[in-house]
Amino acid sequence: MIWKERAHKSFLSGKKLRKFSPTYFAHVLSKAQNKYPKFKLYKKNIILLTPEEHYLLDQGTIEQRKKYDIENNCSFDKIKQLYGELKDEYEKKYSGRI
Repeated sequence: MIWKERAHKSFLSGKKLRKFSPTYFAHVLSKAQNKYPKFKLYKKNIILLTPEEHYLLDQGTIEQRKKYDIENNCSFDKIKQLYGELKDEYEKKYSGRI
């Protein structure tokens, strides 16, 4: 659904995403360790990234991300800001609930 609803470009850099690939879909609030289970399928928590950006988000170092930012005229701070917004939203909605 997200692929059909959104422009086929990276949330971070605006680079075009060509043919559909599952590697384009990245969770802002990680689905690992089941820390934010109620946002696992929340559309706002899923962004489109290039495979390289997705790797850097999940496994890259701060230095690697900074280098990518400079080389591609973008900023991982954009994702960091969305992370903060989503985390606040999650805590307001689900704090103290099972």
